[in-house]
Amino acid sequence: MSTRILYVVSSLDRYGAEQQLALLAARLPHADFDVHVCCLDPTQPKDSSLATAGIPITSAGQRWPLDPLAAVRLERLLCRLRPDVVHTGSFNSGAYGPLAALVAGRAHLVASEPAENRWPAWHRLALGRLLASKTRAIVVPRATVRDYFVRHGWPAEKFVVIPPAAAPAEASQTTRCELLAEIGLPADVHLIGIAGRLEIEEGWKEVIWTLDILRCVRDDLHLVVVGDGRQRGQLERFARLCTMSPNVHFLGRRPDVAQLLPHFNHLWQGGGSGITPVAVIEALAAGVPVVAADTAGNRELVIHDQTGFLVPVGDRAGRARYANRLINDPGLRTRLGEAGRQRMTSQFNLEQMVARHIDLYQRVSSG
Repeated sequence: MSTRILYVVSSLDRYGAEQQLALLAARLPHADFDVHVCCLDPTQPKDSSLATAGIPITSAGQRWPLDPLAAVRLERLLCRLRPDVVHTGSFNSGAYGPLAALVAGRAHLVASEPAENRWPAWHRLALGRLLASKTRAIVVPRATVRDYFVRHGWPAEKFVVIPPAAAPAEASQTTRCELLAEIGLPADVHLIGIAGRLEIEEGWKEVIWTLDILRCVRDDLHLVVVGDGRQRGQLERFARLCTMSPNVHFLGRRPDVAQLLPHFNHLWQGGGSGITPVAVIEALAAGVPVVAADTAGNRELVIHDQTGFLVPVGDRAGRARYANRLINDPGLRTRLGEAGRQRMTSQFNLEQMVARHIDLYQRVSSG
């Protein structure tokens, strides 16, 4: 008999814990697992990898941070599916999943928790401790996240460290000429990429501001911003006010990020939230060097001067200096890119991540 799993996610964005759960859900063996997904946010597009895998997706229609109607819809879904395991991702879905599952009274609960910087408020930690007491296992991407929560009173024995994974990079079906034509640029420009949720805690304003420094030494640089979020409008206005708007291109949320990455000279990443950045994983897997903020999440992925460069948070001059080195030295880009690709293949293997979750689900459901 197969194990029925319900994933409860805030959205079906490509970034953060939700993307990792989608990556996992699409690769669980169908003979052993009956997989379903509940998305709280009704505005999010259905993830193509889940749709391709034939995984049913249900929307809870959440309209407010704490929406009782969304909780009721989730409860009804649980009662109808009667899953063996409910796996939640992010604080938002983590708050709904356990509460609804407790009402349903049957499923074993597994949670994927975000990084420590997303938990500054005492009431979130207190609520998290309460929910953790009802959860069978808490999956975190690295030991430092586990240690942070344990220091704040969470039960250490419930934590399971499973590093994030990178899907194998595929050859891009989009040519550089097609991308340049879409943006309206000539062939002799250098493209620097940004990808992720455009939220204030990620420090994107400081990252984008770096371009203003680089434009003092060269005028052939263009910044391509892939993603959406609450700060997008502010960032677009900021680029206009700094007279950088002709060189900053906001593409919005794109399903073909992996197709765009190989055409970037390198990727910039802020990472102020502390969450393991999916964009960095995908860039390194595609052989694209990264210049990232020196945070715990980025430090786990980027080895300074081996797969990219790390700079202190908010250090625009340092980011500009390393970016200029990468632009001027194609051999350096190739060396760092290949090292990053090999590191993702060996240390952040997708098959290993899936196998560890399968083992966890079997232990939880049989316990």
